[in-house]
Amino acid sequence: MRFRCVPMVLCLVLAGCGGGDPAKSKSAAPTKAAAAKPTATIADRTAAPAVAVPTGIPAPEDLTDFLCSADAKGVWNAVGILRNESKKAATYQVTVFVGLANGKDAIARAQQVQPVMAGGATKISVIKIPAAKDATQCYVQVLRKQ
Repeated sequence: MRFRCVPMVLCLVLAGCGGGDPAKSKSAAPTKAAAAKPTATIADRTAAPAVAVPTGIPAPEDLTDFLCSADAKGVWNAVGILRNESKKAATYQVTVFVGLANGKDAIARAQQVQPVMAGGATKISVIKIPAAKDATQCYVQVLRKQ
């Protein structure tokens, strides 16, 4: 009987040590650290594309009188006329880049052109086109969406 009492007494003693009312305790209760607020969202970390995602079908034949050149300060600009020879109104995306034909190290500039009526035409200009170092050639892509 004596051996059975010892474990019971130890359990009672240890149970008394673990409890207590934190409100009556004079020592400061542990506090949780405030969660750090995020400094950036996923959207902030993801760079927006330099060029809108191309949509539509290739329509290089719709672009006429295209001229792309650098001004005296080395800033590249392009102008041209979009002619919609189809039977429906169409929107266009014109993308221009200055650099190597393989497209490496080039940042393009894209312009969305609002509906051009069937049989109609509109003048376009793409200004301040980023250019690769020592670039001398301008490339254009025309996409039509009806």
